[in-house]
Amino acid sequence: MAEAGEVVTTAETARAAGDVEGISYRPRGETKLKNVREPVTLLTVECDRPMAELVRDPVCHMLLDPSRAREHLSREGAEYCFCSADCRRAFEADPSAFG
Repeated sequence: MAEAGEVVTTAETARAAGDVEGISYRPRGETKLKNVREPVTLLTVECDRPMAELVRDPVCHMLLDPSRAREHLSREGAEYCFCSADCRRAFEADPSAFG
């Protein structure tokens, strides 16, 4: 249901996440989803940080705020940020597999 570069979530998921610094939601209305009885309220997730300040995890391609990335790695003069230890370990095991 998301457009290219867009993140969509349900109102229930946004409620469960609680307040997340730098994230806001824009209502998208209700929709009927396959195999779900009741209509679901959708929200567009918006990052209050300019895209130019975000970096991409080289393994899973998730966009990250470098100051909040869970894992960091310096390698051959380059700085990498990762969403998780799993992504960092995958990169360390075979950096050539990730561009």
